[in-house]
Amino acid sequence: MIRLTLIGLVLFCLPFAIYFVYRGLLLRLKIESRGRFDERPMQALILAGGALTLAGLAVFAFTSGERGDTVYIPAHIEDGQVVRGRFVPADEAGDLARIDPKERANPRPSDVSGVGDNTP
Repeated sequence: MIRLTLIGLVLFCLPFAIYFVYRGLLLRLKIESRGRFDERPMQALILAGGALTLAGLAVFAFTSGERGDTVYIPAHIEDGQVVRGRFVPADEAGDLARIDPKERANPRPSDVSGVGDNTP
């Protein structure tokens, strides 16, 4: 989520950075620029930054993620070890994709020996 936020922030700030570099070059080259910031460029920069952000998020939404023929297998316990969640092709998912997620998350005491056993 933070990566998505940073991408949006960079895309929004990009037109401002280009504009300020342009203004800096004008000052350095002593080209007449009337010496003040107009409101009109700021409004255009805000609109351009918003448009870039929306376009970038749309591209990110359509190009990222898993393919449609995959199944997500959530984290579960296998042989007493925690196995991380992952995407696997649907034809390779096997029984794990058919098991109820609640059952997979909370194994029966007979399935895992010694885990959750409070009896002395």
